[in-house]
Amino acid sequence: PLTEVTRLDPSRKELFHGGPWFLPGGRQFLYDRIGLNAEYNGTYLGSLDAKPEQQGTRRFLTNAFGVVYVPAVGRGSGDGHLLFTREGSLIAQPFDLPRMEPAGEAVSLAQDMISVGRGSPGPRPFSTSMTGVLAYRTRGPAGDDGTITQLSWFDRTGKMLATAGDRGQYNSMDLSPDGTRVAVSRMSPETAGAGSGRAAYEIWIYEFARDTS
Repeated sequence: PLTEVTRLDPSRKELFHGGPWFLPGGRQFLYDRIGLNAEYNGTYLGSLDAKPEQQGTRRFLTNAFGVVYVPAVGRGSGDGHLLFTREGSLIAQPFDLPRMEPAGEAVSLAQDMISVGRGSPGPRPFSTSMTGVLAYRTRGPAGDDGTITQLSWFDRTGKMLATAGDRGQYNSMDLSPDGTRVAVSRMSPETAGAGSGRAAYEIWIYEFARDTS
């Protein structure tokens, strides 16, 4: 059965909890809290061992969204960085895992990133690897805000090989272990462009061999 882990706080005018990223150990996670009151927006630390109303309300990182933990390559388990976007920049923040707190000065890795966390959920515009390789996405030409996207296959050199499905307002995605299907979060056609501010996302399964959702 589904189990509620966090709960929106009406007193803070919260609209969205999401973007969870589990820390080593699998019980604690970082996640975004976004609402009408910017004073509370940012990254928070949650736990699967806490009830929804018992999750911590102390902001872990200010104005930081889509946080992921990246262990340092070839170093001990206590070393690593938090990567996140902040005001159009991709930021790396040294992180002390045993103490569960930021350590050292944050540095900017890239500019002009696709925005996330400004009042609505959005996919992380970057992806990390266990080898230290980082892929990230910046804004396109003028007028391209990244809203309409296309599922595409690329090789390891960055060359596009093929597209899949129709263009649309996609959010997050996850490829099946055998590579034959992908689960995608896509804005419902009924709410896309409706201007209601209450966009409805649906989860679809796309099968590559049959070219069908």
